[in-house]
Amino acid sequence: MQITKYQYRDPGENGWVFNEVDFGKINLLVGESGMGKTRLLNTIFNIGSMTASKKIGFGHWSLDLEVHGVKYNWQVDAESDEQRRAVVSSERLTRYESGSAKSIVTRNAEQLIFNGKELPKLSRTESCISLLQEENDIQPLYKGFSSILRRNFFDADLTKICRFAGYPFGLLDKLTKNENLRDLFPTLHSEEMNLNSIMYILSKGFPEVFGKISKIYKSIFPFIVDVRVMDVQELEKDIKLPGQIPVFCVKEKGVEAWITLNDLSSGMQKALLILTDIFTLPQGSIYLVDEYENSLGVNAINFFPNLLLEEDFDIQFFITSHHPYIINKIPVANWYVLHRIGSQVKILSGDRLQKRLGTSKQQAFIKLMNDSFFTEGKE
Repeated sequence: MQITKYQYRDPGENGWVFNEVDFGKINLLVGESGMGKTRLLNTIFNIGSMTASKKIGFGHWSLDLEVHGVKYNWQVDAESDEQRRAVVSSERLTRYESGSAKSIVTRNAEQLIFNGKELPKLSRTESCISLLQEENDIQPLYKGFSSILRRNFFDADLTKICRFAGYPFGLLDKLTKNENLRDLFPTLHSEEMNLNSIMYILSKGFPEVFGKISKIYKSIFPFIVDVRVMDVQELEKDIKLPGQIPVFCVKEKGVEAWITLNDLSSGMQKALLILTDIFTLPQGSIYLVDEYENSLGVNAINFFPNLLLEEDFDIQFFITSHHPYIINKIPVANWYVLHRIGSQVKILSGDRLQKRLGTSKQQAFIKLMNDSFFTEGKE
């Protein structure tokens, strides 16, 4: 699934409003601090997580979507009811195919029509994409919204995902019976799974993917000479624990002992996590990354934009950044500049920026810093 057009506003007169914008495959959100870059990522993630978790939140969304070449428009408004719960007040889903438009869902507080037939009243605390997820017309969208992954890289988040944890007995056999790694997304990226266990699954069940991640990882950090997933009891002979506790380890030049994932720098942890994410996400996923450059040194900061430009991932990327190197590395056509005045957020898209700033990325970045839209929101 890909979001091709997006618009969002908070409920109420004083809420945040993001104007309508066309998105592409790689979307780099730039702007001064406080302009709404992270908040925009959150609104995209929220509509995905709320759809997957069967609980709508407050807001007004309008999205143009494309799934397997089929185009949709989905509009949903959710406001407070008498019990202060978020409930759907209106919803429309339209499919566009072969030059014609078909209404899939029309809904208001009193009536729900699906494919031309009125349905009994269903819970208004869920969207129709959640309620009707098993229907053929809805299922591709439900799967798409369920495959939105967001990464923040706060210390607590990295500590949690890089922790030591027991590995459920028999899980590897169950998972590797499925030959398509991308179908394992719900399990691999669940709250219960840590990065050590994901790397263990890849090393045992999908060695080609593990090998590719390892090769790129060692190219980012050339002082690493070897990587391996070991059991914690191989490292600490005196520790006796029930079950398996896999640990991703690296061997560095001039260092005799293996170094465990939790002892690596936050930048090294972050790089491994991003690589693992993008090589295990299902086709048609959406990946949201907020200021990935934090805690990455100059030797590692370029790997992500290089990877995006060199590999043909079937993933839509939304990335925020303040770093000149990253902004310069991504083509101007993929930039989206945000400027906020009060609660109104204007977004200047890449095609308009290219005409405004030119095609040279280095010169465009210098011009951007002094552009009237970047500094004052003047179009």
